[in-house]
Amino acid sequence: MLKSVIKGFSLLELVVVLAVMGTLAAVAVPVFSSVTDNSSSGALQSSADALIKAGNGNAQSDSAEPGRGVSISDIDISGSNDAVLAAGVITVYGQKDQCIQISVSGTNSDAVFVKSDVKASSGVVTGTDGKVTSGTCA
Repeated sequence: MLKSVIKGFSLLELVVVLAVMGTLAAVAVPVFSSVTDNSSSGALQSSADALIKAGNGNAQSDSAEPGRGVSISDIDISGSNDAVLAAGVITVYGQKDQCIQISVSGTNSDAVFVKSDVKASSGVVTGTDGKVTSGTCA
C-alpha cells in the first residue's frame, strides 16, 4: 500500500509570513501617511502660486492703466474649485484641513501678492457644484 504525501505549508510557516507582513505594514503605513500629507501641502502651495502668478500677470500687463489700483479681485478664481474671495483676501483650501491666504500690497506694476504659510482650516462648506463656498482659515 502506498502512502499519500500531503503537500502544503505548515502552520508555523504561515504564522511567520503573517508576522513579517504585519511588521512591514506597521512600518509602511506611517511613511505613506507622511508622504500624502507632504504632497497635499505641496499641491496647496502650487495652487496658491498659480493664482499669484495670474495676479502678477494682471498687475504687470499693459492693460493696467496708470493710476488704476491692482486689487486681489484682479485674480481670476472662477476656474478654481478650492479658492474663495472674501474681505479682500483669497483663501485657497486644500486637503487635510489646510489653507493658504493671499493678499495684495502696493498698486499697479508695484503690486505684490503676499502668500501666507499653510494654516489650518475649519468649517469648509462645499456647494452642489463642488466649489468651496466658505470656511475659516486660521
